[in-house]
Amino acid sequence: MNNEDETVAALKTERRRLQAELARIDKALLDLNKAPIHFLNWKQKGLEFLEQAGCYSQSALMLQWVFSGAPGTLSSSYLRRKYITALSVALHDLNGQRIIKKFRVPKIQGDFYGLPAWFEQDGSLKKEYYGDTLIRRFPERNLLLKAR
Repeated sequence: MNNEDETVAALKTERRRLQAELARIDKALLDLNKAPIHFLNWKQKGLEFLEQAGCYSQSALMLQWVFSGAPGTLSSSYLRRKYITALSVALHDLNGQRIIKKFRVPKIQGDFYGLPAWFEQDGSLKKEYYGDTLIRRFPERNLLLKAR
């Protein structure tokens, strides 16, 4: 048994060493392949998406749209997290400036965003801007969605 414990410990140590080496190589590759994509105007891209889509959306779908012409860009979980954070910060700022509105859909995780013109005076989403997600989940279309 003692021999097995030593073998397991040695393998775990080797795995940690290899993971650290892989992280170092990934960082070096990212440093070599820095793309101008880092300088995107995330606020503009978020607004552009909402205007073209004509329907509310979550940031993950917006991000896919931004990179639809560059397949593979989001395959790196590191870059995906970096970009989703940048887009989320931009959307939060737009919401704070009241250029867009943020709201929640019951039983669906995460925030949704829409243009102010898509909302009634009481803050509920106008029914003509309900998207497929809402229609599929709530076919009766009489639920009230309030902007936050």
